[in-house]
Amino acid sequence: MLTVQKPLNSFNGVGYGSKASMSLPVGPTYNEIHLITSLTAAQIRQVSVVLNGDTIIQVSGSDLVMMEKYKGHYIEDGVFVIPFTNPTAKNQNGGMFGGLVTLAGENITLEVEIGDGSGALTLEAIAFQTPAQAQRIWLSRIRTHVMQASAEGWNDFTTFPAGAAINLRRVYFKGAVNRLKIERDNLILFDTKATAQAVQQKRVGRFPQSGIYIFDPTMYGYEQADVLNTGYQSEFVFRADVAEAKPIPILVESIQQVAALA
Repeated sequence: MLTVQKPLNSFNGVGYGSKASMSLPVGPTYNEIHLITSLTAAQIRQVSVVLNGDTIIQVSGSDLVMMEKYKGHYIEDGVFVIPFTNPTAKNQNGGMFGGLVTLAGENITLEVEIGDGSGALTLEAIAFQTPAQAQRIWLSRIRTHVMQASAEGWNDFTTFPAGAAINLRRVYFKGAVNRLKIERDNLILFDTKATAQAVQQKRVGRFPQSGIYIFDPTMYGYEQADVLNTGYQSEFVFRADVAEAKPIPILVESIQQVAALA
């Protein structure tokens, strides 16, 4: 049995209006962490995983639910999945791709910002782990960026963190995006209307989410092979045709290469 499922230590500071936290044991590779709680998605303001002072995961409870729904994973009330890997990838390498390798001497913190509420509050965590690895090559990141769409129609987002070490898994545009182009060094890599993108995602077993344009190069199930590398010489740009002139939050699932392949 490759994957071991086990409970983590208790959180400190659990309470309404507070930030609960725990230190993750180092040594294993974390594929997923499940939060088991009496809280609703709306009451989980933010979940963060901080690796040696670097916040690699920063999402809301609603974000966690939305990502799982899009991937077609079963949703249970009171269970929130922090994904480093995708267990439904088509092969074992893809299913393990992005697992959080932890090394001796590292400081890794799991934090949950809790909103207001009343009544009994429970919060615990379960880890899905695979064996220790001697080196971390890939690092999963899930963070939100903001595109300042200043006018209806086409707007460019050129300040997205991109480079040869950054690979895109999925990008969730939380706004009225009618069409998306992705260009690198004046070469169009992707150009699809929202309606056509949603149809193709449904065909391959994904579940488009209302009000969100989802760019997903891995939608065919090849979680490692199909990531989009963002390396560029002159420019990497998201070009979005939007229906409203307003900022668009963009939730990005990415993989960063942090060491050379052997």
